[in-house]
Amino acid sequence: MVAFPGVFWIVAAMLFCTTAAEWCITAWGATFVADMVEVSTDTSIALMAGYFGGVLVGRTLGGRLARRHDPARLLAVALVVTAVGFGVLWPSTTLAPALLGLLLLGIGLGNLFPMGMAVTVALAPETAALASGRAVAVISLAILLAPFTVGALADATSLKTALGVVPVMLVLAAAALALVRRSARLTEQQLAPSS
Repeated sequence: MVAFPGVFWIVAAMLFCTTAAEWCITAWGATFVADMVEVSTDTSIALMAGYFGGVLVGRTLGGRLARRHDPARLLAVALVVTAVGFGVLWPSTTLAPALLGLLLLGIGLGNLFPMGMAVTVALAPETAALASGRAVAVISLAILLAPFTVGALADATSLKTALGVVPVMLVLAAAALALVRRSARLTEQQLAPSS
């Protein structure tokens, strides 16, 4: 049995959080917009095109940037863009800010999975297939649990309150990424020859 380093499980927790945030918006974004902006279901679903368009733009741009930049750094930028998008969407009561928030969320969230997987595989390059398999299992768990958790919280409170789990997930993911980057720096310092 392959033993992954402890930092791998920190990245797995980060992937859980980023995937949970993504699927909360994917599953509940249209309903949130319909409630907050007070538009029809058809209009709110049409506005989600901004979100999915953002995912497409984000992944295309992120793929190009990944050729020249560290995936961990791009992941950090994607977390910031996602947080800004959520900050724009959360208080929206009109169409334009809601659409802008969804677009920014899509751009940010669209990069969390590919950059997170790149960081994950880089931690265990000699067992990349097994590492990605473990990561996908964690991601699948987040996809299963997050939307249902938000639904249950929304039933108990409100959808706006329930979607408050998204910024919590983003903060936890950012903290995990900071730990991973710190661990990588410490490892580099230990491997560097003494001067």
